[in-house]
Amino acid sequence: MSFTIRPAQPADLEAVGQLYGAVCDGLRDKPYNPGWQRDGFPTAANAQKFLDEGGLLLAWDGARLAGSVGFTPNPSAEVEEDSQAFSHAAGPEGVWYIHVLAVHPDFLRQGLASRLLAQAQEAVRASGGTALRLYVWENNSPAVAAYEKNGYACLETGVDIGLAEFGLERFSLYEKPLG
Repeated sequence: MSFTIRPAQPADLEAVGQLYGAVCDGLRDKPYNPGWQRDGFPTAANAQKFLDEGGLLLAWDGARLAGSVGFTPNPSAEVEEDSQAFSHAAGPEGVWYIHVLAVHPDFLRQGLASRLLAQAQEAVRASGGTALRLYVWENNSPAVAAYEKNGYACLETGVDIGLAEFGLERFSLYEKPLG
């Protein structure tokens, strides 16, 4: 399948919100759901933050949004950051964070996540970034496999990012140097 990947525009945010909703619906009953839920996280408001503060890349299959990746130089993806939860995570200058990698359920297993990650890496490198980091819930085995397949290495396990109240107690911090 041929996808077109491009930076998001403000007019795309409604479609991104719909994409996130479809992904959340697809994850709802999966044992590896990292707590994503429609109208909870991620939302169009999160996408707006990625667009404003970093990058938001969209993958299109014609006129249909198939996937996205949002990244910023800040470790928190929340609209209102809790600096306490992520105070340990501040990396060296040039480190950016992937917050949401979303592929519509109709487009899974077509290499789209790998293509979005590669494009995010290029965008961060072009901005002077030296590495990409991300947090992944330790029980989200499909995400862990995808990140490792794309060259991300685990820096730390058992990280508490403040989501224990939602049953998400342990995350792993992954990084890919962009040298």
